[in-house]
Amino acid sequence: MKYISLLAILLLCVCRIYSQSGYQYHSSSVNNGVQEGAAVYYADYLHGQRTALGEVYRMEAFTAAHKTLPKGTLVRVTRLDNGQSVVVRVNDRGPFDPDVIIDLSKAAAMKIGLVKKGRARVRLETVGQSDANPVNGTLGGAAAYSYANSPAPSGGAPAGRGYGQPGPSAYNYNTSPRGNVAPYPMLPPNTAGYGVQLASYRQLDNAGSQLRQLGQRGVQNLYIWQKGGYYKVLIAPFASKSSAADHLEQLRRQHLQDGIVVRIR
Repeated sequence: MKYISLLAILLLCVCRIYSQSGYQYHSSSVNNGVQEGAAVYYADYLHGQRTALGEVYRMEAFTAAHKTLPKGTLVRVTRLDNGQSVVVRVNDRGPFDPDVIIDLSKAAAMKIGLVKKGRARVRLETVGQSDANPVNGTLGGAAAYSYANSPAPSGGAPAGRGYGQPGPSAYNYNTSPRGNVAPYPMLPPNTAGYGVQLASYRQLDNAGSQLRQLGQRGVQNLYIWQKGGYYKVLIAPFASKSSAADHLEQLRRQHLQDGIVVRIR
């Protein structure tokens, strides 16, 4: 009887350690296979890198990192504050923050409005298994092309994905708020119309760094607009608000970059 009691105590200790591990479910967050906790999303610089499970991370694919679910598990992720859902396929391990239960691709994060907030509480439900990623973040089908053994992307926008809206004929590198030759394309002061603002910074160099990264991803017609003490990364100009909004929607679909439409005055 004494040995049975000691064995029971030992098993209880092991179970407590297992449940508290950063790589396992917390017992309080799981009920009938449903898990609740915080979700975040991958940083852009991870695009094209290999995951812990051997696949290439692509920000436009609907994938995720999970601590324990097998590779290929399809998971429905639902934000608890707004009810928006997306279906993703597990192809990576993580996240390594014990308070976060899933790390979403950029496309999946945009589908549930997570890009601007960065972190939200979600519910996870296992809904299937697949060797290919979901189409548009839904359970209706899987992509005909599997990303499992695809080569890493070479960078830039895919061929044939240029924008229909004509942009400026040339960048202006000569208008610097410091009175020197600007190392970045500055929006000419006489520009009118509308633009798509992608970022805003207090420091010019930070805005320039973001502009370069976007340019490397194939985003065109970029300028830095000095306005109200900020340096805004802008796609411009557009003749109407509706044309700028259409461009932003296309940008969201093709480059997974969010932004807002602004009037240039």
